[in-house]
Amino acid sequence: MTTPHVPCPVPRSLPIRILFIIDKLEPAGTQTNLLEIAKGLDKKRFQVFVAVLQKGGKLEEEFRAAHIPLFEFEVHKAYGIHAWKALRQLVRIMKKEKIDIVQLHFLKADILGSIAAQWVGVEGIVMARRDEGFWMTSRQVLLARLFNRYASHILVNSYAVSRAVKRIEKVKPKRVHVIHNGIDEGRFRLHREDRKKIREEFQVKDHEVVVLTVANMRQTIKGYPFLIEAIAKVTEQFRDIRFIFVGDGVLREEYEKQVSALKVRRFVNFAGSRKDVKAFLDASDVFCLPSLTEGFSNAVLEAMAGSKPVVATEVGGNREAIEDGVQGFLVPPSSADGLAEKILALAKDPALRKQMGEAGRERVLARFTLRKMIGEYEAFYASIVR
Repeated sequence: MTTPHVPCPVPRSLPIRILFIIDKLEPAGTQTNLLEIAKGLDKKRFQVFVAVLQKGGKLEEEFRAAHIPLFEFEVHKAYGIHAWKALRQLVRIMKKEKIDIVQLHFLKADILGSIAAQWVGVEGIVMARRDEGFWMTSRQVLLARLFNRYASHILVNSYAVSRAVKRIEKVKPKRVHVIHNGIDEGRFRLHREDRKKIREEFQVKDHEVVVLTVANMRQTIKGYPFLIEAIAKVTEQFRDIRFIFVGDGVLREEYEKQVSALKVRRFVNFAGSRKDVKAFLDASDVFCLPSLTEGFSNAVLEAMAGSKPVVATEVGGNREAIEDGVQGFLVPPSSADGLAEKILALAKDPALRKQMGEAGRERVLARFTLRKMIGEYEAFYASIVR
């Protein structure tokens, strides 16, 4: 018996005009996701505009290259003369461009964008939440609860984030909508030339297993100290292994000191911030993410798309991306022993690495592609404007 086709809701007019408001356009998960959405939405059905509250971000040129109209501001606080001027300007933009939906990223955008959208009478006010709220002070929680009342929808990237939003911000379940991240899986096929290039750059021998971590060093929540402790345990039993950290930040010096103190310097390379992350995935054999909290990690999806087995902490959206024992292993957060045990299991077993890596790519192809994500966003926006 065939299932009847259910058409997507027909909007009242095309294209649907969406204004995204975000604090800044620096390379990070939220900003990269926004770029993918803005580029990927069907141009016949959607017209996209982006307002950035602090100009000068490194991703701005990529938005311009994609011919996405960009409105720039210089607002560092959600109050004061600069905020007031930005608010008036946002109102003018929404009126002039006849905006149907405003999507807001981060608290400053929530405040200014929701006030402006209410003022103008924008039909859809969407507030995006992409983490479990680890950074929020009690004051920020109060502000989030105050202003999320103006949102018609709260958009989250995992069921873990959905639970956090309901708990912390007291949002009613019917207002929360989940769309998982998706990636361009075609970009993550193995390029042997890149594998060779990166391994030569870091003097990795052919027989050595490379464990890759891609995460910033700005926040302790990325869990590097527990991974470094795990490295000391792993290398007591298995010496043909190297760990490469791609990422940078104020905590790097502290982590380098910890590596030296544990006498594992010869096993660890700090690569810093790199644009060629895909090449590092090609060079690696195992991917490890030791975070203490996660919304829904693009880095994990990219590793899986690259057919790499993953060792990750059992936090946030990691449990939705990875099936424990199938595409990799999930371990308790803050557990150096747990990380060491599973890294060792994969380091010692090439067949297991291959099996889990292939299962990871299959899972991405089935559930977390860029095309699937864009289709869900299009259906979501069309359901708002009728």
